[in-house]
Amino acid sequence: MYTLGKILTIAYVLSVVVVAVPNLGIKKDFLLPSEDDHVNRQIQSYSGVIKFDDPSIPLDKEKMSDRDLLHLAVLAYGEMHAIWGARQLPFWVMPGAMAAVAYQDKIFFASSIKAPSQAIKLKDVHDGSVSANMEDALTMGLGTHRYGGACAEINIIQLIEESNKDKEPERGPPAPRVAIWVRPSGLPVGTEFNAPPCTWESGANPGYGCHDVIKVYGIEAIGRVAPDASKENEWRFRLHPSWRLPCP
Repeated sequence: MYTLGKILTIAYVLSVVVVAVPNLGIKKDFLLPSEDDHVNRQIQSYSGVIKFDDPSIPLDKEKMSDRDLLHLAVLAYGEMHAIWGARQLPFWVMPGAMAAVAYQDKIFFASSIKAPSQAIKLKDVHDGSVSANMEDALTMGLGTHRYGGACAEINIIQLIEESNKDKEPERGPPAPRVAIWVRPSGLPVGTEFNAPPCTWESGANPGYGCHDVIKVYGIEAIGRVAPDASKENEWRFRLHPSWRLPCP
């Protein structure tokens, strides 16, 4: 039985498919942190970056509201789904989440990660990086990330760091924002929703979630809003290169 919310979500997704929308340049990543090319080919991760002609847009909530940012995450999710479908990959290997982060004059996109093992090993970048912070968490006895570091938030922070490795990270205000579009595990396309960052569920073993990670990086999660497509044809942006190469 579909609830009204699910019906509206499906209708929204279908409207995105049939109406001409901007190209966000989402691609399947090939060079991810592994020394084994065979493993890299099995890893399912998608990403992209766009840069706005007006550099004030991404962080200005009047020009790019939380609903607008979520809409971009939905579009990026749709591009990922199209690539996955064209490659005729098994349903279970498609990442279940796509994150969009408004940072400086850009919007970064990155999916959650599907891999042979959920123990994702992130590439070391520099002190204060995602990798270093996750290792420090282990050293300090905080435990491990709830999903082994495979969430879209971890992936996208790593992408931002790689794209800005020669610069000091900027701290707000205005703070970078993240929107996450998620398909619940085991459910079909059309059941996606706006999800908050994951949190650690209390238990015997200590750990942390993306809610804790984004706080370290000064990133704010958007509220529980619906996507808004009304401004998509007003934005002027271009595709921006990132350190990741597309999968051949």
